[in-house]
Amino acid sequence: MIRRVLVLGGFAAVLLLLSMFSANTPDLKSAPAQVGLINRSEEGSTWFCAAAGASASDPTTHQILISNSSARSFEATVTVYRSQTDASVAQSITVDPLRQTTLSATDLAADGAGVTVEIFGEGGSVAHRLTASSSFDEAPCATDGAKEWHFPAADTLRGRSARLWLLNPFGTDASVDVRVSTADSVRVPKGLNGIVVPARSGRMVELGEIIQRRDQFAFTAISRSGLVIAELAESADGTATEGSPEAIGLRLDPGRPNTQKSWLFADGFAGEGVTDRVMVFNPGSADSVVQVSVVPAGLSQEELPEPFELTVAGRRYGSISLEQETRLPPGGLRWTRVDVLSGSGVVVAHIQGITKEGGNGDPTLRPIGSGGLSSSAGVSTLASRWVFPAVASGADGQALVIIANPDPDTIAIVSVVELVDGNEVEVISKQEVAANSTLVVPRSESSDTSVSMVLTSTSPVAAEARTSSKSRDDFTVYPGFPDANTLSSL
Repeated sequence: MIRRVLVLGGFAAVLLLLSMFSANTPDLKSAPAQVGLINRSEEGSTWFCAAAGASASDPTTHQILISNSSARSFEATVTVYRSQTDASVAQSITVDPLRQTTLSATDLAADGAGVTVEIFGEGGSVAHRLTASSSFDEAPCATDGAKEWHFPAADTLRGRSARLWLLNPFGTDASVDVRVSTADSVRVPKGLNGIVVPARSGRMVELGEIIQRRDQFAFTAISRSGLVIAELAESADGTATEGSPEAIGLRLDPGRPNTQKSWLFADGFAGEGVTDRVMVFNPGSADSVVQVSVVPAGLSQEELPEPFELTVAGRRYGSISLEQETRLPPGGLRWTRVDVLSGSGVVVAHIQGITKEGGNGDPTLRPIGSGGLSSSAGVSTLASRWVFPAVASGADGQALVIIANPDPDTIAIVSVVELVDGNEVEVISKQEVAANSTLVVPRSESSDTSVSMVLTSTSPVAAEARTSSKSRDDFTVYPGFPDANTLSSL
C-alpha cells in the first residue's frame, strides 16, 4: 500500500533584468524545485533558457516557445547570449492574448549560448525546444538564477554527447565548480573546477571530454561567485552498447536548484521495447532512505504494487529500472512518485526510452515508433492550474497531457482548453479524475501547429505533456508549469 505523505545589453538593461529577477521570483529557499513556475504579476517575469545545442555531429536548432495565457497582450525582449562574450543579440516582440509564438534563437545568433526572455506583463510562460535531424526534446525555462544546480543522471559512453550549458546573464562574472558523483568517487575533476562564465554570456562544457566512458554519473554545478543557470543536453546515436538495444534520441534536462522530499511524475508507460529508469540523486552529506511508488492505471487501492525502497548515500545516486521489476504490470500507463522517508532531500530524473517498433496510437499505451529518449524532471508540488506553453500538433505522432490525481480520497474535476488564434478552445470540460488515478487528454485537431494548453482543476493535481513524432522517431515528456497562486504541497 502506498503511504500517504504530505506532498508531491547595456548597463540599464542589466539593471532592469536584475530588478525583474529580484521582484518577481520567490525566495530560493522556499521555491519549488521545478524550474517553470508561473507568477501572474503585472510587473512581468524573466525566463532563462541555458541549453542551445546537443551534439556537434548533429547540429541542433534552438526554438523559444512563449505563451500568453492572459486576456491582455504583452511585450517581450528575447536576448541571445554568446559564448564567453557580451556581444548579445536582442529582439523585441509582442505576444497577443491567448496565443503562443515561436522564435528561433538559432536564426538570431547561430553561435548562441543561452537565452533570456523578459516579459513585460502578466500571463507569460516560456519553454524551449532543441531539434536535431532525427530527434528533439523540450523543457521549461528557468525563472531563477541559483548557486547550485543538481543533475541526477548523465552518460558519456561511446555514441553519447553530454553537454553542460552555463548561462550568466547578470552583470558580474561567475566561477563554477562541477562536483561529480560516480559509482566509486565524489570529486571535482580537473577541467571542471573554476569554470569562468563571464558576465552577460554563456558557456558550454563537453562533459565527455573530461568524464570519459561513464554509463552513469550525477553531478552538481556549484557557483563559487555569481549566479548561473545550468542545463544538460544529451544525445544518443545508438552505438553505446554493442549487441544490446539502446534508446536513440535527445534529452534536455534542466538542473534543479533545490532538493525536495517528494517528487511526482504524471506520465509513465510500459511495454515491449520500453526502458524506464528512476534516477535518484542525493547531493547532501547525509544518507537518505527513499520510497518509489508506482501506480499503474486501472488498479484498485488494494491491487497496487508494494513500493520500492532505496537507500542513497550522501552525494551519491541510486536507480531503479522499472521495466525489470516483475511486481509491475508489463504494459500500460502509470504514474510514479518518490518520497524521502528519512534523511536529506533529493532530486530525481525519470528517463524513458524506446528501443524497438511498437505502439498502435493508443495514448494510454507506449508512444508509437521504433525509438526515442526523454527525461522529465517531474514536479515537487501540486497545483490546481497548469500551463503548457507549446504542445506540438502530433500530426505524425501523438500529443497529449497526462493528469495525475494522487489524493486517495478526492475526485478532481478538470477542464482543459487550447489557446488558438486568441480563443480558448475547449478540449474537455468538468471531467472526473478518480482518486489515485490518471487521465489522458489528447490534443484536439483544432490546429496543425503547436498551441498552448491550460488545465484547471477543482483540487490539486500534477500534470505532464508528451509529444511523439513518427518522422523523427523520438518523443518528449516534460512537466507543466504550475500557477504560483494555486500551489499545494505534495
